[in-house]
Amino acid sequence: MQASVDRRNGLLFLVANLLRYFAAPVFYVGITQAAFCNKLGASATVANLPATAFAMGYFSPLVVSSLWSRRWDQRILVSASWLSCVLMALICSVLLLPLGREVYIGAMIGESFVLGILQTVYSNYVYQCLGRGTSARGRARALQLAYGFGPVAAVAGSLLAQFILSGGIRALVFPRDFAAVHFIALLCAGGIAWCTSRFQLAPMPDEAPSPFAATIRDGFRRFFGSRILVTLLFAYILWYCSLMAMPNLSLYIKRMGRDPAAYSGWMLAIRFGSKAIFGFLLGLINFRYGFRGPLIWLVALLGAGILWGWAVPGILYLFCFGLMGAGELGGPYFANAVLSLSSPRNAAQNLAFLSCFVPLASLFPAIYGAMADRWGFAASFALAIAVVLVALGAVLRLPASRLEPVVPPAGLALGEEA
Repeated sequence: MQASVDRRNGLLFLVANLLRYFAAPVFYVGITQAAFCNKLGASATVANLPATAFAMGYFSPLVVSSLWSRRWDQRILVSASWLSCVLMALICSVLLLPLGREVYIGAMIGESFVLGILQTVYSNYVYQCLGRGTSARGRARALQLAYGFGPVAAVAGSLLAQFILSGGIRALVFPRDFAAVHFIALLCAGGIAWCTSRFQLAPMPDEAPSPFAATIRDGFRRFFGSRILVTLLFAYILWYCSLMAMPNLSLYIKRMGRDPAAYSGWMLAIRFGSKAIFGFLLGLINFRYGFRGPLIWLVALLGAGILWGWAVPGILYLFCFGLMGAGELGGPYFANAVLSLSSPRNAAQNLAFLSCFVPLASLFPAIYGAMADRWGFAASFALAIAVVLVALGAVLRLPASRLEPVVPPAGLALGEEA
């Protein structure tokens, strides 16, 4: 019975992840939105506002997980996907109407803010739902397949968006070309909502609602009262800070006398292609060594990527983006570690605490950039390597664990607490 549930949930998670990756030009806010604003003549500051607005959504899972019972996990997940559909439909409608430049830019910034809320809630709850009713081994298999094939879908989606936005379909003149890309995202969001609504979850017992402030306070005390969870959070923040060295690596190609923009396509292809390969390898490591094993490799891959880009000359330098892309898979594997260390009742809120601290790491691109401007790229890379080493030390302090079948105590359904 458990094996069939694992297969069902794993397949649904795989398809949902493929669709989300295919819609990456819209759901991964940043490049597409900045290009849209730039095409309207916006300054670089304004063009970066969508990414800033999106980052503000990282606090939303903590609010949602503290307001609603764990029995609402799947409804919240599905609702986030359907609301993403509605948002995509609204943006498509706006882009098809003859409105002014300010309205278009305002709509793109507003979309990014709402999408930041919906996508961070989705990311939080999709792992929570995967963890409810799916065994540790089933979850490991799901992550292996989803993050092995998923990045390939991201490459395909990015190439399709590039074809549309570069005038590949003559009838789709600006801003209709951006409307078409959002329509593709709308279809993907609908498919994601369907898949997540079919997850088979273990039942959760009824629980009396608690005051919002008390829920936040108790969750805070529980999370920060656990040495292991605090260590995991510290490692996660440092992993994210290390990942933020990637923009500096892309600029470092100037040492070859080349324009970074001319190689952005190759960087993207190498980044996602390597992510697909390592997605399968990390799944095998997860099976063999438990949740800590992939984290060690992911942090080490970031360090190797920074060292490679810093030291290797010529065209081989581009392989650093493959190593960094593989290290980027830390997101799902840190979430998997939280699920492994949390009870089903508290997992959603614990995941939310993890995402709350991402804005701290978002300061590091500016720090790395300022160091490169003042003391050269070598100084920024040295700092990034130091951060990697501290992150690796934190990960090694986590308990080692092997994956075992999830067997609930007698008389309890899977996912209930004793």
